[in-house]
Amino acid sequence: MARRPTRPRETLVLRRPAQLRALRDPVRERILRALEQAGPLPVRALAERIGRAPESLYYHVRALVRAGFLRTEGKAPSGRRHHVVYGVTYDDLFIDQSQRSPAFFEALREHYASRLRRKERDIERSLAGDRRLPPDEPRRTGLLQVDVRLTKRGLERFRRRALEFLDELEGDDDADGEAMGVTIAFASLEEPDQ
Repeated sequence: MARRPTRPRETLVLRRPAQLRALRDPVRERILRALEQAGPLPVRALAERIGRAPESLYYHVRALVRAGFLRTEGKAPSGRRHHVVYGVTYDDLFIDQSQRSPAFFEALREHYASRLRRKERDIERSLAGDRRLPPDEPRRTGLLQVDVRLTKRGLERFRRRALEFLDELEGDDDADGEAMGVTIAFASLEEPDQ
């Protein structure tokens, strides 16, 4: 069997406030996640995959194309018509750590706040489910909060190991496994110099 040539991994580095703002909508996050998992799809198939009406996705897909997250991958026949197929433009997403403009920091703050609010809703739903579990069943929610002192080198090691750990967890594609949300947040506890 002939092997398909492998393309190099593409990294999308977020440098513009508009890119961060484009990610604030949970529907757009679901679109990206679905396309990351399934590969390129026309909007109708994407809508079916995430349980939404196709008409409700076109606006979000156009916004993600403008922000550089999606690109057209061709057309797929559907009866007498052809539908545009969209795919993600990246294998990895990173936020440019060198960006220091006020507009970028405001967009970054809004992005983080939006993601943490969604995670808070996920935790509340999961806690409600934990209350209904039998007493001998382990809880599905938890919070680990640790305050530590990290050097720049230590912080970089932490980031790298956290990503390695999450990659390792993603490798456990057990069909019986439960989908879990994992959020790793870190922030300085010291006041920035004024």
